[in-house]
This record gives sequence, C-alpha cells and structure tokens, in this order.
Amino acid sequence: MKKTLLLLIIAATSMATTAQNSSSDWLGQLFSPEVVSSLDQSKVDYYLAADQLGYRIEDVAPKDISDLEDALSISPKNDNVPELTEAILEGEFHFMLYKFPVKNDDSLYYRIGDTGKILIIFSAQHTLKKIENQAHED
Repeated sequence: MKKTLLLLIIAATSMATTAQNSSSDWLGQLFSPEVVSSLDQSKVDYYLAADQLGYRIEDVAPKDISDLEDALSISPKNDNVPELTEAILEGEFHFMLYKFPVKNDDSLYYRIGDTGKILIIFSAQHTLKKIENQAHED
C-alpha cells in the first residue's frame, strides 16, 4: 500500500508541474480555497492525476449511442461551476467538478449530446492503474 501511494505521489507530482496553474483554479472550484491550501501535497497531486487520467472522450460515430445518458445533463457539484457544455468538454474539462459517479470496478459511459462522441469515466481501479503506469514511464 505504501509503495502504491509513493508511486501515486511521484506520478502526480510530475504531472502537477505541467498543470499547476490551471489545477489550482479548478481545485478552488471543487473545494474552497481554504480547503485547497490545507490539503497535503500528496492529496493535491492525487486529485491532479485522477482528473487528468480518470476519463476519455472518444468519437464512436456512426455507432448508435442514443441509449446512453447524456453527459450534458450531469450537474455541477457547486454553484461556482458552469453547466456542462460541448465547449467545456472540448476545452479544459475537469470531470471531478461535475456529479459523475465513479465506480470502483466499472467504467461509466455517457453520450455527448448528438455529437457521436462518448465520455468514459474510468473506474477508480482503472484510474489508479493508469496513475501507476504513468509513474513507471517517468
């Protein structure tokens, strides 16, 4: 367990250096600035890594995905977070700012409006493995 945590910290720290400026902005939206400043650096690093590696957007057109829940219907976690739009998903998207459930063992799939694209929210276990793999690559 300690080895896994160490790998998480190493991976997240290396990713954090490239995303530090924007990370504090979105973390400040997820938590209050006071909470962000009180977080242990390893927690901040974990949030940064999980936010970057915890989802993927794929174009699956012309596959019929109409039975999937629309990602644009998912609410933000806080009042200071804008409603989810296609523009946000194509720009600087932070899935942790929205009420997407994260399951331990199952990934979740959402269609993105009528774009022919899906948003995949990876399981916690899958995200953890991606973070560990990133640590081995660095």
